[in-house]
Amino acid sequence: MANLLPTALALFGATLIAYLPAFGAEFIWDDDAYLTTNAVLFAPDALRRIWFELGATIQYYPLVFTSFWIEHHLWGLNPAGYHVVNILLHAVAAVLLWRVLVRLEVPGAAWAAAIFVLHPVHVESVAWVTERKNVLSIIFYLLAIRAYAPFLRADSASPQSNSQWQYVTSLLWFVAALLSKTSTVTLPVALLLFHWWKSARIRLSDVVRGAPFVAASLAAGLVTSYVEKHHVGAAEAEWTLSLVERVLVAGRAVCFYLGKLLAPVDLAFIYHRWTVNASDAVQWLFPAMVAIAVGATLIVHRRIGRGPVVALLYFVVTLGPILGFVKFFFMGYSFVADHFQYLASPGPIALIAAIASKPMQKAAVRAAAIAVLLVLGALTFQRARVFKNSEALWNDVLAKSPSAARMAHENLAQHFTNLGRAPDAIPHFDAALAIKPDAIDTRMSYAVVLHAVGRIDDAIANLKQVLARDPVNYIAAVNTGLFLAEKGDLNSALMYYQRGIATKPDFATAHFNLARLYARLGRRDDAIKHYREAVRLDPADAEAARELMQLTTPSTPR
Repeated sequence: MANLLPTALALFGATLIAYLPAFGAEFIWDDDAYLTTNAVLFAPDALRRIWFELGATIQYYPLVFTSFWIEHHLWGLNPAGYHVVNILLHAVAAVLLWRVLVRLEVPGAAWAAAIFVLHPVHVESVAWVTERKNVLSIIFYLLAIRAYAPFLRADSASPQSNSQWQYVTSLLWFVAALLSKTSTVTLPVALLLFHWWKSARIRLSDVVRGAPFVAASLAAGLVTSYVEKHHVGAAEAEWTLSLVERVLVAGRAVCFYLGKLLAPVDLAFIYHRWTVNASDAVQWLFPAMVAIAVGATLIVHRRIGRGPVVALLYFVVTLGPILGFVKFFFMGYSFVADHFQYLASPGPIALIAAIASKPMQKAAVRAAAIAVLLVLGALTFQRARVFKNSEALWNDVLAKSPSAARMAHENLAQHFTNLGRAPDAIPHFDAALAIKPDAIDTRMSYAVVLHAVGRIDDAIANLKQVLARDPVNYIAAVNTGLFLAEKGDLNSALMYYQRGIATKPDFATAHFNLARLYARLGRRDDAIKHYREAVRLDPADAEAARELMQLTTPSTPR
């Protein structure tokens, strides 16, 4: 234990120093849906809903949301606590990676762990609270491999009795990984790769032993597919690709991820979403290079060992769920993202460390390796600063990914709106709508901001554009009525309120606003009717109940 402590402390210390900027970071994109505005976390029956109500949370990752629930009870919505936990989990993952590689007899295990913990491509997974999914799931994933290790020996056909308990433990850790993030479904394939690596063959007993792991993977995959389609929105036609196009996306993505591992420059939160074109010969070079690399290492594995081909195949297989063969929501923004390769990156990293382990005996090589780690740490420190808040993050996206400009402007507009800085939000709304004039949600939010700065006519004009594209948008209709009433155009406001209620009769706010309008017009009976309907639909609306009482209570004669 004494020999393990210095390395573990070094990994923790390096992590804490490299991620210092993240300690004071705020919440950013998607942190609202996962945490800050996630009503499920604050409900009295939160744990029941998190675990047993599919669709209650944005993804069915109950261990992740349980961790958020626990933290909310400890420090509320203070972002510092959540960032500290993410950073510590990343350090724990590095220590576990080191011990797993040692157990698998991979040379240079400690160096691999150091590269993993300091590599800037992992900042997105660590400094973004939403990616608790990554830093938590990889821990369970590595624990599953560590517990399974006795079965990876060449003589593991008849393991000892105590290994059976380790098998059950491994399976349980794997289930925990799946309940943290479904991208861990590839572990059964990785274990078969490890079997071939260690004993040059895959026995029938290895396949049978892996069957429960495969069953767990299939179950998790089906649940995630259902949630993505019915609750996240991955069924949109915009993200439908043919099989050939998916092969092209996958090949290019693998090359992209490997490139960012080897040269972590120009890292971005949203990368350019390239156009897939099967008639472009250049795009076929990417899957061809992947196939050639795998084929070449297979051909020469008898001379160089099975390690390189296993490392490469592990990388490709582990990336599999996010290469585009399975539909998921993020594909609408980009085909690649740094956080997608968090689980896969240990494959190439371990290979690089293993290759460098023998030359590392020379002092000059060790000095060069330390210099590389220092550079990686500096890059991570710098990258972590980008995640300080939404303004820093989306300005970085604007600087690096012009094709994601609309998304960046929309998020900056929302960021300034949330801060009450409406004048700062307006230029970003203008820029976003210049790129996509028919963005209905953006235009509706813009109308609210324009109203806040007193530009009521412009706000109404934007809402009318929304209604021209989406005639049944009851929120746009009711807001138009509200703004017209504020201007004093009561008859026009009445028409829009009635339009909103005709579209959605159970919209309590519309009835409340219409009741107020009728009261202003002196139509007492109509006002009472809609006040009563507003109270019926929303009994918690104290203001509607109070105004109804004022209207229906006879005045005391003097």
